[in-house]
Amino acid sequence: KIYLAGGWESATGNLATVTVYDPDLDVWSDLPSMNMIRKWPSLFVVGDRLYVACGVQNGESLRLSSMEVYDPDAQEWVMAGLLPEAKYCAGSTVVNGKVYLFAGMNETVMSNKMFVGEPNRIVLDPEQPTVLPRSASGTYQKISRMEKNASVYSFTALDSDVNDTIQYYLPATEVSQITIEAENFSWGNIFYSTADATSGYGAGIGVTGATLNSQRNYAVYDLNVSHAGSWKLEVRRAVNLARPCKLFVNGILVFTDGAGGTTGGWHPEHQQWKDEGTFSFRAGMNEIRIERFGYFPHIDKIRLTPQFGVATDQNKFVINSKTGELSLKAVPDFETPQDSNGDNVYEVDVVATDGKNSVSQRVMVYVGDIDEPTIVLNGQNIINHKEGMPFNDPGAYWVHPTEGNGSVIPSGEVRFMEVGEYKLKYNHSDLHGNQAIEKIRLVRIENQPPTGLSISSEQVEENLPIGARVGVLKTRDPGDPDGRRAYSYQLMNIQSGTALPFSLTSDGILRTAMVFDFEKKDKYLIRVRTTDQFGGSFEKDFTIRIVDSFLPIVETRGVVDLNGTGYRFSGEVVDRGGLSGILEKGFVWSLSPRPTIDQNGSFRILSNGLGLKFNAVVEDLIAGKKYFFRAYARNKEGVGYGSVHNLRSAQRIFSPRWISAKPGVAANWWSSSWLG
Repeated sequence: KIYLAGGWESATGNLATVTVYDPDLDVWSDLPSMNMIRKWPSLFVVGDRLYVACGVQNGESLRLSSMEVYDPDAQEWVMAGLLPEAKYCAGSTVVNGKVYLFAGMNETVMSNKMFVGEPNRIVLDPEQPTVLPRSASGTYQKISRMEKNASVYSFTALDSDVNDTIQYYLPATEVSQITIEAENFSWGNIFYSTADATSGYGAGIGVTGATLNSQRNYAVYDLNVSHAGSWKLEVRRAVNLARPCKLFVNGILVFTDGAGGTTGGWHPEHQQWKDEGTFSFRAGMNEIRIERFGYFPHIDKIRLTPQFGVATDQNKFVINSKTGELSLKAVPDFETPQDSNGDNVYEVDVVATDGKNSVSQRVMVYVGDIDEPTIVLNGQNIINHKEGMPFNDPGAYWVHPTEGNGSVIPSGEVRFMEVGEYKLKYNHSDLHGNQAIEKIRLVRIENQPPTGLSISSEQVEENLPIGARVGVLKTRDPGDPDGRRAYSYQLMNIQSGTALPFSLTSDGILRTAMVFDFEKKDKYLIRVRTTDQFGGSFEKDFTIRIVDSFLPIVETRGVVDLNGTGYRFSGEVVDRGGLSGILEKGFVWSLSPRPTIDQNGSFRILSNGLGLKFNAVVEDLIAGKKYFFRAYARNKEGVGYGSVHNLRSAQRIFSPRWISAKPGVAANWWSSSWLG
């Protein structure tokens, strides 16, 4: 097939049209127009791709260095990079997959330069059409994507060698200067003269010599460049007599006065940097060749300085190294853009390499807006709420451009009895599944300090030992109505150097710290602080009264004859004599007029009754005897006695009931099976 691209027409001027002739059908057909109008461009074909390079615009005033490629599958032209020189009417040929572009007219004169390279280029994958129409401008590919979709695009690289394996990657987020020591060349026939270094002539200079003055001498440097773009190339050298070199970048002669000029001498102190120009380097491996017929200048270092900035959103993308699928790390949201300047345009550089050569493409991803529901919160998005008070959510509602509005029920709960932060999340999807931006309400349940303090007892008996328990403190807290939380307690009115009347454990048990004497002091004032687990506190004063203690006051109420089975004594505790209560109560009797429990010849019986009134049955008194008896009670102070009563036991025959005895044959004899 024969292709005609660009050109000039008297009626319309320079053209961007493309026409193809099919000799089998004898038919001329129109192809899509190029991205740029081009007069006198150069055309060549590699594989199944048609390339158009260079040309002029605006009459003949604007020379072009750009190149674009036609993808027959996608049926579109894609920008494919820049050549080192802008020109038109250049000759071109393809040999073994490599393109040679030579001669032509540059900005001022006929060019004698020839460029050679493999036209690998990243293009958009035609299998995945964009949502909105895309366009190409320069080396930028513009892609439009609607929000809520992290997948951006898939790329493919065109390579004339079908056996190559293409790998895709995103270059680093930063670009920095590259400096090479001149003696670290990949190959060449120049050298570092040890003799020169020893003599001081070339000390500290990387390259000082060449094998012969009568041959072509050269050094080739392979260097890995992180980012494609324009780099300023500089050479540091010491030159007394000018020794200009040819300078090649990736096989293309870019300068004939490399490392040229003079610096005033050959020694290290004469070294100076020389700006060789700014040239286009690809991402990945690049080649710099310095060549001269004859001796070399003394070259110390080679330096590349980037003349561009990296893509501003490089770190927000990932790419599949095998498939070329580019994706945003986070799903884009038009209402909350994450690109560097917040305009919903994301900028990223993509590199494809076959291991030998590489190409790069800067891509601009435009994120578009979609109709989606919007959630509106009633009230504040942060609410501070008092603990213990029921929480009522102010609520939220959704609105949609076409579906109207409605209320939103949040997920999550607020435990208003528990201090903490709680999140209520509000979500809604429209009928097409478009999700609204989730709204979150933060509810802070704030601690309310304790509001009350009580003690189980505010009095204690005198004469109790140190450590005796007075009472247990209890906290009233609006956020803890059931009293399940732990509180710490502390005595507050402690004066240094004074004896402490009480001690208080951290869990609220108040104990005596001295032996109290009611007659000396009958009350003490203390202040207690209670603190909850969140630091809220409450203080209260308590008056602890000292209770006077004495012997219990007891009354002997009488005796009842039980008609042969014994006598029932009765008594009553009129006053316990203190807070500690009655330890023991009962009756004591003897033949003496004033019986006591520790008197020889006295007998006592305990009463197990729980109340203040008590009684006990006494049996087996000797008939006809006069007994004296009275009630008694014991507390911590001692034993108190009631009034003395007396009785004379009746002349009755009492059987020894404790062995279930029955009258025997003879008088005063008994028979019992208990004896066997």
